[in-house]
Amino acid sequence: MPRSSKLPAPRRRLALLGLVVLVGVVAALVAWTRIARVTPESDPVEYWGREGRRVFTRMAVVPAAERERVREVFAVAPAEDPEALLGEEPWALQSLREAASSFLSARYGARSPDDYLDWMLAQGYRFKSRDEFANEYGSWDRLKAGTGAQLNDPRGIFRAMWDDPRSRTATIESLCTGPDAAFFTVGHAREHVFMSQVPYGSLGYGLWHGGSAATCRFWMNPPVTRAELVNTHGRVTVAVAGVIVDVPGSARRPVMVNLFLDPQTSRWWVDGVSVLNFVGSGNAWTCMEY
Repeated sequence: MPRSSKLPAPRRRLALLGLVVLVGVVAALVAWTRIARVTPESDPVEYWGREGRRVFTRMAVVPAAERERVREVFAVAPAEDPEALLGEEPWALQSLREAASSFLSARYGARSPDDYLDWMLAQGYRFKSRDEFANEYGSWDRLKAGTGAQLNDPRGIFRAMWDDPRSRTATIESLCTGPDAAFFTVGHAREHVFMSQVPYGSLGYGLWHGGSAATCRFWMNPPVTRAELVNTHGRVTVAVAGVIVDVPGSARRPVMVNLFLDPQTSRWWVDGVSVLNFVGSGNAWTCMEY
């Protein structure tokens, strides 16, 4: 008689058990992969942070302390003006480029806190009062603790923050360059509207904004504020300058500078700086002091 091709019952049970285990392992791996996979929806902070590191590291850089090189970065940066607010004032775009580049050159090229602060004061800026600072960033009393600075001495507190080891981990030494590394977006501000346009350059919203944003401490005010001009005129032309920056020992990150145009003096003023698509830690700060 021919021999049966069927496996003995114990072997069949073992084979079935092995198949069940294999299917379970495969299903678990598929499920784990789906859960662990980072997507813009599941974890926008991590996803866009990774994408930013991948894209930004490909960009060439120029030293932030070299003013002419920084000026070149902004001189060729594309500018979007969807509302044609600068259409009748062609000088305004060139003035905007100069205002952004000179401000960042002064900050990133300063060898000491007083270099930067003296430059800002000479331009017409003034230190925020204690109350003005507190309204935006909280009391500076917590910053001055252990610094030896006087209670109402913003310059002294700024100096101490400049020298803080954690602050130094955010020190920007280079600016990225290239067609995607910088941009300008022009819009308007009015009551309850800080900026009418969403700025994000040619790289798109995800890479420029990511899933995180940090408002850096800006210690000074212009001689006239955005809010005062809005109260007077109802509406004012504003802009954002964006640039990818390089921080040694840390990830590159987008920086955006807020500016507004004083219609009476035809002067662009800076009134804020933000870092986007980057998350610092307790020992590695996101922002420099501005």
